[in-house]
Order: sequence, then C-alpha cells, then structure tokens
Amino acid sequence: MERAVNYCRCSTEEESQRDALKIQTMESREWIQKMGWLHVDEYVEAKSGTQVKGRSEYQRLYDDMLEDKFDIIVIKDQDRLMRNTKDWYLFLDRMQQNGKRLFMYLENKWYKSDDALITGIRAILAEEYSRTLSRKINNAHRGRQEKGTAAVLTGNVCGFKKNGKELEIDDQEARAINRMYELSTEGYGATRISNKLFQEGFTDRNGHPYKDTRIRRILRNPLYKGIVVMNRLHFDFETKQISKNPPEKWIYHKGLVPPIVTEELWTQANQAMDARLEKEQFPASVIQHRHVLSGRIRCGCCGNVYYHTSRRNKSGVIREWKCSAYLRYGRKHTDTLSNTYGCDNIHLEEYILLDVLENIRIKYYAPQEGNSIIVEQMLKLLEKTLGRQNGETEQRNLQQQQERIVRQKDKLLDKLLSDVITDQEYKKKMEELNANESVIAKRLQDLQKAQISTEQLAKRLEVIRTWMESGGIQKASTMDMMDDIRQITVYPDYLLIDFIPGRMLDLVKNPEAVHIRAEYPFHWTTKRGRELTELRIIESWKKNPRLTVKEMAAELQMPYTAVLGRVNHMKQQGRVRYTGKNGRGAWEVLDV
Repeated sequence: MERAVNYCRCSTEEESQRDALKIQTMESREWIQKMGWLHVDEYVEAKSGTQVKGRSEYQRLYDDMLEDKFDIIVIKDQDRLMRNTKDWYLFLDRMQQNGKRLFMYLENKWYKSDDALITGIRAILAEEYSRTLSRKINNAHRGRQEKGTAAVLTGNVCGFKKNGKELEIDDQEARAINRMYELSTEGYGATRISNKLFQEGFTDRNGHPYKDTRIRRILRNPLYKGIVVMNRLHFDFETKQISKNPPEKWIYHKGLVPPIVTEELWTQANQAMDARLEKEQFPASVIQHRHVLSGRIRCGCCGNVYYHTSRRNKSGVIREWKCSAYLRYGRKHTDTLSNTYGCDNIHLEEYILLDVLENIRIKYYAPQEGNSIIVEQMLKLLEKTLGRQNGETEQRNLQQQQERIVRQKDKLLDKLLSDVITDQEYKKKMEELNANESVIAKRLQDLQKAQISTEQLAKRLEVIRTWMESGGIQKASTMDMMDDIRQITVYPDYLLIDFIPGRMLDLVKNPEAVHIRAEYPFHWTTKRGRELTELRIIESWKKNPRLTVKEMAAELQMPYTAVLGRVNHMKQQGRVRYTGKNGRGAWEVLDV
C-alpha cells in the first residue's frame, strides 16, 4: 500500500480562513481514503505561499520527502503548495529525484513532467498576482496617509486615549510627558528623568517607572508637538518583510492630533539632548570607547559633531569618523514642512586623518634631532625598571632571613638541651620558626619562576629599541600633539585644524601655525579621489590644452591607465573633447 500525506495551507489565521483550512484538511483526508492510500502524516499551516521562509510545516514536508517517509503528496491545487516560481521548480525537481508523486485533488489529476510548462506559468501568474496585490495595497495605504485619512494612532500610544472615534489627551500621562520635556531642558538625561518622575509619583499604565528607552523615544517623537509622521515603514506582502523607508519618503501631517507640549518646549528639550549626546553619550552601535579626539571633530557643512565608528569588510576593520546628522537622519533632505535634516558630508577615514596629523607634526613641531637621545634615556629607564622587576634585592633579603631562621633553630635546640627552656616552650617556638620558613620558601619559589634572565632582558630591550627607532616615538609624539588640538572642522575637500595657542606656541617651530588648513590626501582609487583627479586634469588643460594624457599622468604622478580612465569618463560626460589631428590638436574644456 502506497503511503500518502496531505499538505493544507491558507494565508492567514482569520476566522474565515480557519474554516477554509478545516474544509481543505477534511477534503484531502477523504481523497486519500477514497484512493486507498495509507495516510501516514499531514501538514497544516496558516502562512503565505509567496516564500518558503517561516513555513515550518512546508519545511517539515520537504525534509520528510528527502528522508523517504511517504510516496504521495496530496494538495488541493498548485497555489496551496507554492506561489513562488523559483521555489516551485526547486520542489518539483527534488520531488522527482526522490521518486515521489504529487496529486491535486481539485482537478483530480497527477502532476506529470509534461505539466512543467503549464504549472510554471501558473506559478508565475500567482507570483505576479501577489506582487500586484502588494503594490495596490501599499499604494492605497500611501494614498490614505497622504490625505491624512489613514488610522493615525492606536489606543496604546502614551499620552492619548480613544473616545469612540475621537482621539483625546490622557491628562495624567500628558502631565508626565510635559515633565519629561521640562527635565530634559534642565539637563537631565533619560535615566535621571525616569528616577525623578518615579519620585514625583509618575508611573506608566501598569504602575511601573517609565523606562529610559521609552523616555528617549517620547522626547524625540514630533507627535507630542502635534505632528504625525506616516510612511516610516514599508510592508512587502510578497516577502512578508518590514523595512524602514528613507526619511525623504516620510509623510508629515500637522493638526491630526492635539499637541501635548508646545513646539518651543519640544525644540528646547531636543537641543538639550543633542548637547548631552555630543558631550557624553554615543550610540552603542557606533562607538565602543571614547577616542582622544571625541567631541573635537565637527562637520564644516552642518556644524554637528563627528562620531568614531568601525565596521568590518573582507580586508579587516575600517575605522571612520561620521557626521552625527548623517547617522541620525541619513543624507541631507527636506521634509514636507520645509525642515532640513541629515548631511551629505558623510565621513572621514581615520587613516586620512592620521596621515594629515603626521604631516602637520613633521612640518610644524620640533625637529627630530633629539630622537636618539630620547631612545637612550627611555631604554635606561626601562632597563632599571625591568631589572627591579627581577626582584634581586627581595631575593637577597629573603635568603638572609632563611639563614637567620636556621641559626635561631640551632640556638633554640641548645637552650632545650641545657634545660634553659621546657619542651613545651621549645615546641611552640619551633612551630613559629617553621611557619615563617615555609612562607619565605614559597615567596622565593614565586620570584624564581617570574625571574627574567639577563639574556631575556637584553632581547626585550632590543625589541623596544627597534619599535622606538622605527617610528614609535613619532607615533607617540603625534598622539601627544592631539592633546593640543582644540577642534578639527571637516569640509568635503580639506580639514581646518585649530590648536590651543598656549600649548602649541611653546612647542612648534612656526608660532603662526595655530590655524592650519590641510588638504585631503585622497587616493586616486577612491570615489572622491577620482573626482579630484578630474578637477586637476581640467585645471591643467585650462593652463596647457596641448598636454597629452601621458604627460598629464607624469605631471599628476599617477599611472597612465588611471588618468586615461578619468579622461574617457569626462569625454563620455561631454565635459572635455579633443580637437585636431595627427598630434597637433588640443584639449577643450566644455564644462568645469
């Protein structure tokens, strides 16, 4: 007798769908009984058929098929099993490889290899239907949001309650929210606000203190000044995934809800939060420890502070400084209320920053003649320190104590034999001496294990010398120089570095170099490097239009192929062109 299983599916767990799922399950069982097959298992779930992910029963069916737990799969129709073309063909391929058969009882027919084209077309149509439905629903939803007719709030939003279809302010929660904004303007952080509110008798609806994470969300939410932000999220009906829309797609409505705080108070509270963030708080995902330059690097375009970030790629860890406005709001954009957010001056690579600072140290700070003296002084100090770590002095003292205890034992025995002391006195004193001797012996053993030999000490000092002579002192000098930096302002093409005048004037060769403009050392392989290369090419041709590409590469100190690539790119854009023939022509700049 052939073994059969039934797979039943509907899209949701709604009441109507649950009834349909019950009928589908009952019908598939009846067909198995009617055909005389042995019913060994069934797979029932309420999930979308547009993808495999999240369908536990389908996955179990797939695994059981590979393990040969049945011979026949019974389904209502093709849509019940799959609406995704790729996954449909994959399932059929595995089914045929494992010698299984598929029966669709609605049409009372078996799936055959000749049906591949027809079933494939059906899968494509089902997939396209899902996509079309997704677009229609999302477009309709967006239309309601743009008109302001979509559902604005649920009854769970803090500060509001529903009275029928009307939205009202919850007076008790509104007082707590007002207090949050007031405390924020006074310099309180979220944790201190939570404690302060609880002390003043404010709790959430469950009688618990307001969590600091919730307080931060409330303070940042424009809802509480009467502005509703819609279309922040996008739901894909095909993949069943929720994704965040970029800020430029958000929809703002004013007047749909009554404000709980004034716009002035909301602005003051958020400005105070920004100020605290710049001084002491950094997002956990952005920074793991405070950098020596934290708080001293600012964006020249928007004025916001830069955060020290790190990420991984195939080459390793990449460390960058990123504009906080970009991290918070993305690229520069303007919302429907004409408010501007974000920043396009996105990041500064750390290796570029360090190269710039190293060049400044070499150019402006004290010369390097004294480096050899510093090395020798440092090595003498280290040798003294490491020698002290050997514990030679302590070892000698402990050995002397050991010898003294041996002499005391001999004297004690003489006193016992001479009847100067009793047996009891001898025993008591001898126990004390033995205990002291054990402690000393243990300490000597520890010192011997940790002892550094003269040869090891010499090797260690040589390693330190090599590090110092190969740039260690310079690096340390650059790090020390960072303490003199008051602020670094980041512009798209250069850095403006301000030093603390008092400290710097005592150290630098050029006392006028308190404000230094440093150009970016962009590498020609980077995006910005390619842009700057094109600008340099244009400037050179404006001065000398007869300069060849080969001569241009030599002038820019770049590979010929790299310069040729930039020239071809500008030709395609219509920015430059070559006029003339036989090497007697010239380059013409059309658009700078």
